[in-house]
Amino acid sequence: KGDFPKAIEYYDKALSLNLVIGTKHDIATNYANMGIVNMRMGKDPIGLEYFYKALKMYEEAGEKEGAANVYNNIAGLYIKTKKFDQALEKFKAVLNLYTAINDQQGIGMALSNVSFAFYCLKQMDSATIFAQRSINAYEKINEKRGLAGAYENLAVAYAAQKKYRLYIDAMMNGYNLMKQLGSVTDMADCQMRIGEFFRTISDDTVRNLKVDGEWIPDGKTARLEKSVYYYKLA
Repeated sequence: KGDFPKAIEYYDKALSLNLVIGTKHDIATNYANMGIVNMRMGKDPIGLEYFYKALKMYEEAGEKEGAANVYNNIAGLYIKTKKFDQALEKFKAVLNLYTAINDQQGIGMALSNVSFAFYCLKQMDSATIFAQRSINAYEKINEKRGLAGAYENLAVAYAAQKKYRLYIDAMMNGYNLMKQLGSVTDMADCQMRIGEFFRTISDDTVRNLKVDGEWIPDGKTARLEKSVYYYKLA
């Protein structure tokens, strides 16, 4: 967990010194650290205040990457408090900053986060578009872990639109990437989610649903058998 009060004590001492002799980068880093610690202590309003102070310093110093990291933290707080419109605005700011410095991994992450914000806003067409853009960005640099996460965002957007075949395809793409990475925990989580999908869907949804190259026959028995199959894989 960490000793957060002790961390604040030392960050505060460092901040006091940097306000006198430090650079804008040093001050911004102190403010950002104070924001993170307060956020982890559940003091979100104080954390947000520090994040905005850090953002101001990074912007004055012209440090786009530092500003992007802080915008991400601010957006995360807005997601936590269900202020999805404000989270979307901040995630888009992150995207603009990473685009400006041509950071492809940052672009992929930002696109994925924008997709998630649109999902939270129940704007599934936009969520799908940005998830696909994230996939394209990660594919350019062969970033498999980020790519797997982007496929997961795409999958949940498809599920919300009841595009179940596309949901399964996206989930399996993510699973195969995790398999290549040897990430057993993530592989199990993916298979559990597919198993849960088959356990809860209706017989009508199962009808003619193609998975793993096989046509799933009608009926509750077939649905549950497929659910058990994926639970066992997990």
